[in-house]
Amino acid sequence: MGNIDKDTLIEGRFVLKNFGKQDVKINYVNPDCTCTNYDISKDYIPVNDSIILTLRFDTSGYTGDQNLTAVISTDSEIKFYKVQMKFTIIN
Repeated sequence: MGNIDKDTLIEGRFVLKNFGKQDVKINYVNPDCTCTNYDISKDYIPVNDSIILTLRFDTSGYTGDQNLTAVISTDSEIKFYKVQMKFTIIN
């Protein structure tokens, strides 16, 4: 994401696509920090369809390099997925 100004609300949007042969249920999304909020467009992904996961972070009170991650738990063969946002907070 690059350099982000201090006191800014940033969003990272992730497209989660189901290439499998059955619907995938999203059990939960677990950001690594309580400072990160999220929205998910649906709690399941139909076959050959996608959903949007949005992570939100308020840079107030933070400086320097940041690495935010969220773990997504599903009922698919691969149980856990990880998404990540990397950026640097500047003046």
